Amino acid sequence: MDSIVLKFQTAQNVVDINVDDVDRVMWIDLIIEYEELFRRNGYRMPEYPSFHYCYNKKHVKITSDSDLMSMLERLGGSKKVMTVYVGSIDKPLDCVVAARNLTKSLSNTINMFYGASPTKTNNHSLVTGSGNMIDDVGYKLEQMNDMLIDQTYERILEEESENQTKTKQKKGNGSGGKPKPRVKIPVRRKLPTHDPSTLAATTTFSNAPVLENPNLPLTSSNNTALIVHRIPKTTAARRGLINTVHENEEARVIADDEWNRSFEFPHNNMYGHGETSMQQVNVEGGNDDLERETDRGIVSDVEDEEFGEIKDNYDPYADDIWENELLDDDTYVSKMYKNGDFVVNAEFGSIILKPWMIFTDKSHFLSVLRDYCIQSGFALVVDRSSPTRFTANCLEMNCNWRIHASVLPDGTTWAIKSIKDSEHTCRGLNERNPLVNVKWAASKLIDDIRANNDIPGKTLNELLWERYRVEMATSTLYKMRSIALREINGGHDESYGKLPRYCEMVKQTNPGSAAFCAWTPQNDPQCPLTFSSIFISFKGAIDGLGTGCRSLVGVDGAHLKGNYGGVLLSAVAIDANNELYPFAWAIVPGEDGESWKFFMWHLKNILKEYNRGNDWCIISDRQKGIDVALTEIWPEVGRRYCCKHLAKNWKAAFPGPLMHSLFWLACSATSTFTFKKAMDRMQKINPLALVWLSKLGDQESWTRHKFDPKICTDENKTNFVESFNATLGVDRNRPVLTLLEGTIYFSSIRRMTMVRMSSRRKKCQVWNDADPCPTIVKRIRTLMHDSRTCKAFQSKEGEYEIREGRSMLQVSLNNKSCICGAWQITGIPCRHALRAIIAAGHDPHHYVSTWYSVATYKQCYSHAINSIPDAEHWPEIDQPTIHAPTMKRGIGRPSRQRKRADDEPRKEKRSTTVKCSLCKQYGHNSRTCKGGLTAKEKATQSDFTQQHRNQKKQKINVAATFSQPSAATAASSQAHVSTVASSQAATISSSQPPAAAAASSQSSQSNRLKKGKEKV
Repeated sequence: MDSIVLKFQTAQNVVDINVDDVDRVMWIDLIIEYEELFRRNGYRMPEYPSFHYCYNKKHVKITSDSDLMSMLERLGGSKKVMTVYVGSIDKPLDCVVAARNLTKSLSNTINMFYGASPTKTNNHSLVTGSGNMIDDVGYKLEQMNDMLIDQTYERILEEESENQTKTKQKKGNGSGGKPKPRVKIPVRRKLPTHDPSTLAATTTFSNAPVLENPNLPLTSSNNTALIVHRIPKTTAARRGLINTVHENEEARVIADDEWNRSFEFPHNNMYGHGETSMQQVNVEGGNDDLERETDRGIVSDVEDEEFGEIKDNYDPYADDIWENELLDDDTYVSKMYKNGDFVVNAEFGSIILKPWMIFTDKSHFLSVLRDYCIQSGFALVVDRSSPTRFTANCLEMNCNWRIHASVLPDGTTWAIKSIKDSEHTCRGLNERNPLVNVKWAASKLIDDIRANNDIPGKTLNELLWERYRVEMATSTLYKMRSIALREINGGHDESYGKLPRYCEMVKQTNPGSAAFCAWTPQNDPQCPLTFSSIFISFKGAIDGLGTGCRSLVGVDGAHLKGNYGGVLLSAVAIDANNELYPFAWAIVPGEDGESWKFFMWHLKNILKEYNRGNDWCIISDRQKGIDVALTEIWPEVGRRYCCKHLAKNWKAAFPGPLMHSLFWLACSATSTFTFKKAMDRMQKINPLALVWLSKLGDQESWTRHKFDPKICTDENKTNFVESFNATLGVDRNRPVLTLLEGTIYFSSIRRMTMVRMSSRRKKCQVWNDADPCPTIVKRIRTLMHDSRTCKAFQSKEGEYEIREGRSMLQVSLNNKSCICGAWQITGIPCRHALRAIIAAGHDPHHYVSTWYSVATYKQCYSHAINSIPDAEHWPEIDQPTIHAPTMKRGIGRPSRQRKRADDEPRKEKRSTTVKCSLCKQYGHNSRTCKGGLTAKEKATQSDFTQQHRNQKKQKINVAATFSQPSAATAASSQAHVSTVASSQAATISSSQPPAAAAASSQSSQSNRLKKGKEKV
């Protein structure tokens, strides 16, 4: 009993109509009241009006009561004022014609309002002040309706009792006839239907050919013809299997005789409001496909009238259930629904359907029904589906299985009312069931797909067969896998749309963080509100970088493998334990100059807040975009090149192991002497090598002896940055928001960084602040082992001379320096300094730089990154929903494996020598086998084999010749061996077949030759 206000608005005028009861209001009454108010106020009214309302930025027409109810449902809730827009069309609508005819009839006479007059309740539900329908007239009409219903009530009850008697007799005789549905008492206002298309009264259809002999026995030759399937009436009408009758009835007033005749056969050719006739199950959809709704309302149903409503005699206030907080919900439900069994968990394989099984809602019922049909091996065709009831039959025409369910009085709970012929008489289906769709399969296999995102379709089919005894097409399985991955990881398009809100959530949950998202303006003519780039750096990570990490920052890019591509740019530092410390990352369209400018600009802004000024140093490969960005954005910053990438270019220009070793000797030289020695050797071998190195720029960017000692690291490769990219793994295939923030199933960059900082902070609590970090301790232990080849000679206190081989090196413990330069560059004593420290009897840990101390490590991880809730719990943020960037697809299938360099080892095959299992030949497998070797190849192979044997014999003869004592002895022994061999061959040839004799003679001759040579 909700009340609302409907505003009928034209271009210039508007009138308000108050509706007291939205459940009883009728569209024709609203049209009559709208025209009356416009006419009374003197407003200009369209000759042929049309009515619309706005929903989801679309105009929806209102032409019937069902459209009105849909509008009230969609726009209802807390909204009490709704606007109906009035337009003008060329020809009148049926509802407008009916309303005007009814208004004209009401104004002319009173005697014609039998059966079709509006009730007094409906008239008073429209509070408009005054109208052309007077209360006295409505009261008289109500009395006349009551008299007419009383006259026909007894006759209707007699017909019902006769129908019930006939039904019981038919059931007793086993005829299985369908009882005549009982007639409901007519309501006081029942206008004729205005549906322009009424289906014929055909109840069953078939898509199988017509059989001349219906009693034909089932054989293997006619099985196909006898599998008769039902199809819905809507499908049959669309295919032309039945005729549709188009009627355009207008609302009219009927007389007493016609009103009485309408109750004689009220069930013929009538479909009540809220039903659809014979709708087919869409196997590609979910349970929503079984819930197709056309109109609202209530219809009379055989099963509902036969079983009646649930007798709910339970009084919830009869005992102390509202006071006992530990009351079991199942106990309450079992008390409330005494007539049925409440279904909670229905496991596949043990599902049993029976009447009065109660479900939480319609979707729960349809889900269990689908599982039951797949479990039993049959499919369904839907007869009727509405918000209040559902009826379906077995797909095969020869099977009489039928189920009917409807909603219970609470309006939400559903129950199975009847199941006809619980045992199927059909043969069932094969492995392919039309009810097995991608949505159902994804819900069943989502855990397997989550465990292995690249699980093949063949494996998915095997899982379906082992668990559910069904199969699907391979292409459908891959579609199902993509749907499951979309549910697991989220969609790529939606992920880009949430990035502006994500940046705001980062700033709210982690104050002081840098989170910036860029997109094209809304007035862009080509691609408005399109994602451009995003930069993220959390406050906790930035503070840890400033307090506990050295000034070396490595930057690199990693290509994303998602639908829209892109590049992930990351900035990684090194902590006191020489471990990775990622603190900033960005997603940009490509690895070009503009993208690197965007990244370097934000990186400079977050690093300049600390007191190091321009003492920072950026190490990366020689990517052109990085040099351009640093030259324009941050020219004062230090620069280092990755020597591993330089070595690839060096190898192409100056191949050979000698030049390769000289290059690394020059790059790794920590002293001027070692560097000059390597350059002199290059000059002698190839003077162009010095020219190539001079093009790299300052020596500070690629050779260690020129590195800044303040940075306290000799790192000249970007392996630590590439290691961070490798930790992402398959996460680069996922949507951008999943990559940045993660889901409940997968980690993300933020979550990995947050957990890494937390675990390291907890791990270092037991360490001593004055000691170096564990990794540095291991390195010192290794250097001490290498210092055994050195010998120390003290010159004065803290000054030593170290002899290593033929070299004499000066070490100063007071200045913490060595002439080799390694101690000054790294901050860790070299092997020469360690030998001097041991000779002095000091602790080597006291000579390690404070950058490597546990105290510095604890300061680095004393900060934390706060957690961020998932997108469902984000508050309302005033940020636009942007679009994904333009998709760029390359040629061929996208590669998921990293392209290896020329000097990198390849993934080895399982076997380098492949042997065919069919022809037993080498060089191919059974799939590529073409029947073995050809005659020419066999001849070539036999010639090669014979040639190989001859060469082997020749080698044996040569060896025997060098071992002979004299030529005469060798000649006599050779003659003796030949005589014995010839006699033996003659003996064998006389007692064996030609082929066997030849083989035997050959083997015997070879054996005799060997023995003869041994004697010689």
